[in-house]
Amino acid sequence: AIADTLTGKIDAIFHEIEPAGVSELLRAHIRVTGKSLLAIAIDSPARAKRDSKETRSAERALAKRGYHPFWTPQLPSSQSEWMENGERLFKTLGAEFPDVKLIETYPTAVSDRIHGDEIYFDLSLFHGREMRKHYLDFIDAMLAADTARLEIFKKTEYLGLDDEIGPIVL
Repeated sequence: AIADTLTGKIDAIFHEIEPAGVSELLRAHIRVTGKSLLAIAIDSPARAKRDSKETRSAERALAKRGYHPFWTPQLPSSQSEWMENGERLFKTLGAEFPDVKLIETYPTAVSDRIHGDEIYFDLSLFHGREMRKHYLDFIDAMLAADTARLEIFKKTEYLGLDDEIGPIVL
């Protein structure tokens, strides 16, 4: 999802898993709207595995708050395939958009952070049966887009500033 920086309105939403496809959709949005990207929040760690034996401090901070994060493993496993895709997404977007701030977020915790904040979107973004299959993914995407927008204004919270992969931003 893409949120307008000033209004918070969701300008676009799409369902794409492949990093190159995400990059192309973002470039197309920039071409069509003339707007630039300032920050992107991704629901995945920037690396699919950690180097240290200890779990990530950002994920421990989430767990202390009662969340059940998917722990970033030391060694890749079949259950970390989505993290490997997330790592590819961070690398692809970092190369394609070097001036855009990339952050990791955790939409479940973001949804609990929202108190009176409003996210606006046109229902037409969900037009068609195919789009409706992905409602939950779209809600997470909108929460991530709003987190990226709030990051620009420094209205976010960082968990795990000392994390080896980087903090999780709420």
